[in-house]
Amino acid sequence: MAEHANADARPNPKAPTKATLVDAGLHLMLEKGYHHTGIQEVLQAAGVPKGSFYYYFPSKEAFGRAVIAQFAAAYVARLERWLGETTQSPLTRLHRHLDETLTHFERRGCRGGCLIGNLSQELADQSAPFGAQLEAVFADWRERYARLFREA
Repeated sequence: MAEHANADARPNPKAPTKATLVDAGLHLMLEKGYHHTGIQEVLQAAGVPKGSFYYYFPSKEAFGRAVIAQFAAAYVARLERWLGETTQSPLTRLHRHLDETLTHFERRGCRGGCLIGNLSQELADQSAPFGAQLEAVFADWRERYARLFREA
């Protein structure tokens, strides 16, 4: 259901290196998944040397967890914008959220989907840390929707 908050953007070469790496990884993992995204590919997309990766991330798993955190934070910001606008009725806010989500998917040709959903299918049963982090993201989202439904 979710999509990257800025999935059409490309990594910003003036952004700090760690953020550039995470953004590049997010775009690649959204398209290819965790296992099919290589570190060298991330480095090339980010335009940074290999040493930079290991300076910021001790492993690909640590990097993947940073990508998940970035995606989740961006999506929560959008949820707050969509669902937190208390001057509109809960159903109006929900319709706005769904309309914007549909528009985003159409603009992207229905490619990429939701990074959290995709990685949950790919990683949740392979890594306890990934599984716990992904479940925490879903739990947060469920609670946000539940609050809106209770308000309605």
